[in-house]
Amino acid sequence: MQDFLSTLFLIIFGFFLVVKCAVKLQAGKISKWFILSYSFNVITYIATFLFVWTPLLFSYNDYNSDLKHFITWLLPIIAIISAWINFLYILRKSPYGIYILMLTRILYSFSQIAIIWIPTLLAFAFAFHLVMRNSGQEPWESAEVFSPNSTVSQKLLLILQAITKTSAMMIGEVDADNVLERKEWIPNLLLLTFEISTVILLMNLMISLAVGDVNELRQTAQEKLLDIKVNFAIESLQLSETCDCLSTFINMLHRKQTNNILVIHNDGTSFTTWMNVKIDDADNFDITKQNITKTGQHMKKNLSHW
Repeated sequence: MQDFLSTLFLIIFGFFLVVKCAVKLQAGKISKWFILSYSFNVITYIATFLFVWTPLLFSYNDYNSDLKHFITWLLPIIAIISAWINFLYILRKSPYGIYILMLTRILYSFSQIAIIWIPTLLAFAFAFHLVMRNSGQEPWESAEVFSPNSTVSQKLLLILQAITKTSAMMIGEVDADNVLERKEWIPNLLLLTFEISTVILLMNLMISLAVGDVNELRQTAQEKLLDIKVNFAIESLQLSETCDCLSTFINMLHRKQTNNILVIHNDGTSFTTWMNVKIDDADNFDITKQNITKTGQHMKKNLSHW
């Protein structure tokens, strides 16, 4: 019963997902953010559907039991991570969207400095692996890997563990006891070089870049958030107009009366539901004619994307 309820919810949400995609295709230009969000939505629904029904399908025979166990173990992980990314995308349209914009800006800065970070990580990971391989300490050494029957995947896993351990050391968890137990010159000198070049210099460089990006974003955040909210309002109105056949049962969004509407036409005339406003007489307002013109151009620019 639980599987059928989960499938029913997936079908309902999948239907609305298809309708949303059809509305966007009919409206015209599609943004890269919509493509990214739609892709993760599809991945989430497919992974969830397979996670619900693959145990039943795999129960008919016992062939490749290890592979089946791995698939059923991996599917919920993919679904959870994909749903988390979707949640962050939706959160961009909320009052807390500025923090998502900060994360995006910091991620962009990290992608630029990754050309320094990744080679540094690999260099010290292999260096520590060579220095500590005979120490008997995990994950630098594994007896199974050096056996004649070890596979390529086991050797690659050992390298990945060394890289993961080094990345954890780069953020402050140096765990120097394993190196100091060697009581040799080269491991100690290597550890000092690693601490100076990565833990102190490289990590402080990344933190300073992140702080600078956040301060810069605070000055332009309101404009970006307004752009996101306008696009969200346009999507909602387009979806509401598409589902107009349900207006007899539901009060659709595009049929609701909106308060305080200001419409600025190309010829300079305006219409408002609040009071009569003339563009040439802006002395009674806190805005100027120039600001109104800029706002109108900004709105036209947003609408042109759709």
